[in-house]
Amino acid sequence: MLASVEHRGRYRRAFGLSPTQRLLMISSTWGLRSLLGARFELVRSLLAELPTDEYRVVLALHPNIWHGHGPWQVRTWLADCIRAGLILLSPEEGWRAALVACDAVVGDHGSVTFYGAALGRPILLGAFPFDELDPRSPVAALGHAAPFLRADLPLTDQVDAVISGYTPDQYAAATSAVTSAPGQSAQLLRALIYERLGLPEPASRVAVAAVPLPTLPRTARRGPTAWWAETVVRDTTVDETDGAAAVTLTLARRPAGLAEPREHAHLAADEATQETSVLPIADVIVRYASDLVGTPLEDMAELLDRYPGCPVVGIGTAPGRGILAVRLSSGIHWYDSAETEPARPGPDLGLHASALYGWLSRGQPVGAKLTFRVGTGSAERTIVMQKMIKQQIAARQQENYSG
Repeated sequence: MLASVEHRGRYRRAFGLSPTQRLLMISSTWGLRSLLGARFELVRSLLAELPTDEYRVVLALHPNIWHGHGPWQVRTWLADCIRAGLILLSPEEGWRAALVACDAVVGDHGSVTFYGAALGRPILLGAFPFDELDPRSPVAALGHAAPFLRADLPLTDQVDAVISGYTPDQYAAATSAVTSAPGQSAQLLRALIYERLGLPEPASRVAVAAVPLPTLPRTARRGPTAWWAETVVRDTTVDETDGAAAVTLTLARRPAGLAEPREHAHLAADEATQETSVLPIADVIVRYASDLVGTPLEDMAELLDRYPGCPVVGIGTAPGRGILAVRLSSGIHWYDSAETEPARPGPDLGLHASALYGWLSRGQPVGAKLTFRVGTGSAERTIVMQKMIKQQIAARQQENYSG
């Protein structure tokens, strides 16, 4: 893992993180007093509270949990969490890559939590049965040094605080006991083994391989497919002649299957969501470019017809770009929506559509041009939406699908 840290950016990209997103790792050993055994609801609570544009959550479970209950049972228990964007790691591999990539660990008295501390990751304890440990052990020392994640305080605030307040020597009293020869274990172990075997040690240096990159399905990289989007308009400038507006707003999205709706929140969904019950009542529905079955306008016509009660429908056409249709009493209005600097690993048309809905739902005008500066935690995106007339829509169709 130490050999992999210098390539941390590669691991973060493999988990589908944008440069400004944080990865929270939850780790549980086995047993009734482990994190999963004592506070099973904590996984759901973290997913429900953490804004999905700021945090992704990955879960590593001890192999004994998988083998004791079976993969089907584990995935069934966590099915709603997986739909809400949880990245569930296999018992064989992935936890080491997650420790390299993550920004903090919520764990217990298991070894993975301790490895996280040794790698320099901030730690929050979800469970920690001190009486099951040798009080003189390094793991017990970590239990005294790391803060507990309290259920009676906002979880997001506690996670933010442990990351921002972390200092490199915070757990030194515990982690310094991991080894007396940091970075030398492979060389020392090889020398000892060859000595015991009575064989000459090779002259070559010991090769230490980086841990494998995680392999995730596309759905896991995308995150939640149905969400409550909470919008707060911070500043506006509106041209009275044509309604063109420059809007600064903050937008926080949380999984619809787990989170409760907050003030100024609307329901939005990826049309490919498994939570199909939300689609007939959603305020925003988007179909991403990778899921198109025809031309953008053919797909748009299909969605408008299928969901006649949905006020805002979006179709992806290219990275960071799409077409949005808005239903108002005056008819359907069309926008060409594009990010000035599409985010990586991928822009999110759902963010465009929710920003537009958050603006228009407050009775604001349908302007010829709308420029949104959308803040999602520490990140900010600029989205420009140009109103389209029928001739422009036809031209876009020809532009994207000529020949």
